[in-house]
Amino acid sequence: MLFKSNEGHKMSIITCVGSRETDAIGLYTMGRVAKAFSTKGFTLRSGGAKGADQAAENSWNGPKEIFLPWNGYENKWINTGYIVPKIDERHISLAASAHPAWERCSDGAKKMHSRNTCQVLGENLDTPATILVCWTVNAEYRGGTAVAMRIADKHNIPIYNLASKNDVEKLRFYYNSL
Repeated sequence: MLFKSNEGHKMSIITCVGSRETDAIGLYTMGRVAKAFSTKGFTLRSGGAKGADQAAENSWNGPKEIFLPWNGYENKWINTGYIVPKIDERHISLAASAHPAWERCSDGAKKMHSRNTCQVLGENLDTPATILVCWTVNAEYRGGTAVAMRIADKHNIPIYNLASKNDVEKLRFYYNSL
């Protein structure tokens, strides 16, 4: 899928997210995927977290939108190109609908999950990603990454989990990215 940006040109968007516990192979593979897609004219969306997010961001060479839950998260600041999105009821409602125990989340966790909506659908929730690449333990819907995955599912965005050898092979075949 290609979407029109505000500048009138078409863009493809890859969302790269994952567990802070991403293993070494997952980090390496996420970096390779990011590097490959950055050469294909994609825009990266991610969240700046340790692990898979930072592996993608550190290997990226192109336009990117890194959404932070708050200014200073992971020592990243809006005055250096990071984005703290304006979260409204639409973001919160979407994140809550994708989380199995929203009422048990702390305020900080709710901010993190709400910013996940932007990683998948853009700050205004109107530019869905073309593809979501992630890493989770045992390739399961787990942790905060699962919220992004469920949002992608709701919007028919293909998900490739790098903890699944099958998904890695699909990426290699369909996108010639590894």
